[in-house]
Amino acid sequence: MTPHDQTDHENLVFTGDIADYWSCTQVHDYLLVMPELPHTALRLYELLRSMIAESQKHQPDTGLRQVSIDQLCWLLPGVNGKPTSASLMYELLGTLEHLDLVTPTGMQEIEGVNQLKGKEKAVRGILRGFQVKDLPPTAYTGWRNALDKLDAYEPEWRENAPQPPTHLTMLGASDDEGHQMTEIQRMTGPAEPKRNGRTAVYRLHDDAGRLLYLGIAGNYEQRWEQHSRDKYWWHLVARKEVAWCETRQEAQEAEKLGIRDEKPIYNQAWSTTRTSDSPPDDPFREPLVEALRESIKEGRYSPGHVFTDDLETAPSFGVSHVTLSAALIRLADDGVISCGPLVWQGRRRARSYTVK
Repeated sequence: MTPHDQTDHENLVFTGDIADYWSCTQVHDYLLVMPELPHTALRLYELLRSMIAESQKHQPDTGLRQVSIDQLCWLLPGVNGKPTSASLMYELLGTLEHLDLVTPTGMQEIEGVNQLKGKEKAVRGILRGFQVKDLPPTAYTGWRNALDKLDAYEPEWRENAPQPPTHLTMLGASDDEGHQMTEIQRMTGPAEPKRNGRTAVYRLHDDAGRLLYLGIAGNYEQRWEQHSRDKYWWHLVARKEVAWCETRQEAQEAEKLGIRDEKPIYNQAWSTTRTSDSPPDDPFREPLVEALRESIKEGRYSPGHVFTDDLETAPSFGVSHVTLSAALIRLADDGVISCGPLVWQGRRRARSYTVK
């Protein structure tokens, strides 16, 4: 629906149970401990979920309310009271779509939207609605709830994190009353081998020798694989160094001193030069968006060409996986490419996008 008419001064009179006045939106527990779902994206999901629940409760016949990116930025408080930026909002929506939690729908574009930039585009360029999903996909790897995750706790979880189980949902036959039965099979993969107290201190450099990142891990290869999926600067890594400490405490002290003295470009913890716990916006995303947009416009990618959002494709564009994913989502949001379904590639999900 479109925003309904309101007077400048609306008086609201409420009579009833106080619990009915302060509305409540329920979300499933698995979302609170969902791997790869950052807290800011979870908060945005809850806001979208609450708007849908409230609309269905009080205005069930009005349909889906459409909002702009700027309205979403207004709804979601930023760090230290600052407003949420439009670029971060695109990134958060991309994360929710990548995790198959939110799907944009019913988009309305004004004429000449592709000529708008920045705040003007966020304010009036596109109105969109959202389909919000409550339940995980039929094959989901993650914890069922907080106690499920707590039961897997190990003191060495920082360097050797226990792997969450995979839940397979299968629809069975109907019972005598016609209700379809559902079976959920829980599959637990092999546990990571336990290590002793030795902990690696690793340094990641670019091709010019600059220190990009300094970290510690019991299993550094596993940590690097995680970085390859969620760090926008990963494509810059050209050289890796590893040194071992006999205890985790020694490694933590070496990490703290190293970050303080060597000043890695992308570290947050122990840094004396950063003032916010929020990572900076991806500086590689917008250049890639514009390069792909121009290439499609010039015909280098013809209609029907398929882009794939996966770890193997990203290096061909000279960016990391998270940057490619956000850029493709942005182009799909702008109507340049169409978005296909999520598919499983081993334990990872990927999505295809087709040039219109």
